[in-house]
Amino acid sequence: MGMRLRHLDVFRSLLLELVNRRWREVSLMASHNDDRPVWVYIIFRKNHCSGHEKMTVNMSFDGPIFWKRQVAYIYCCSCHFNEHEGPLLALLRKLEHRVRRVCIVDTPVDYAFLPDSFFSYMARNMPRLQFIYLREIDLEKINRGTMVELAQHLQLKKLIVHKCRNYEVSHIIRDSNIYKVFEDFHNLPQLLVVKGDIVGLKAMIGDYPGPDEFVMGPQKLDGKPEDTDLSVSSELAVSSEDAITSSTSS
Repeated sequence: MGMRLRHLDVFRSLLLELVNRRWREVSLMASHNDDRPVWVYIIFRKNHCSGHEKMTVNMSFDGPIFWKRQVAYIYCCSCHFNEHEGPLLALLRKLEHRVRRVCIVDTPVDYAFLPDSFFSYMARNMPRLQFIYLREIDLEKINRGTMVELAQHLQLKKLIVHKCRNYEVSHIIRDSNIYKVFEDFHNLPQLLVVKGDIVGLKAMIGDYPGPDEFVMGPQKLDGKPEDTDLSVSSELAVSSEDAITSSTSS
């Protein structure tokens, strides 16, 4: 029995070394001298999916659709985010000076696992960030200071909050302080809150494969609009049956 446990420990050590080596390779690839804009997709798996506890990264460097930009697909697990946060931030730090768009998707909406520090990191360390898309994310942990930082970001043109929760005024008491979270969101000039479906969303943010689809199909991504054209009003429509609230005139 003891021999089996020792063999198991050795196996785990080897597996950990392989994982660390893979992360070093990915980080090295990401840190190559490249001035192309970067789009980042962070997709959280459903908790019951096979292999949901693993973090997977797919970096797309070539192909006709990527001549003008680089795309990072990062698949995480919400219930293991405390394990994924470190490697995720390490990778983002390699890309942060080139990131133009960040899309964070959690389907279905889960608990508030994303800390405020994650959003403040984007506000402070991604100087070229122009577009943020959040879908089905529990935003309870975002605080007022972070909203101010996002509002003052010099390049951020649009922040879309799509089918998210816990930004309403009913969730205002935290640590004995009162934060009018809903009002904070609506004081953000770039904000667009969407409760229904968005027509034209794929053309705006592109598409992303499932966690097991590692061979990218360039035809799945729409090359338009250009990275410098992030006007939402001309590219999408919202279902007439659903409510939309925005602090900007779209």
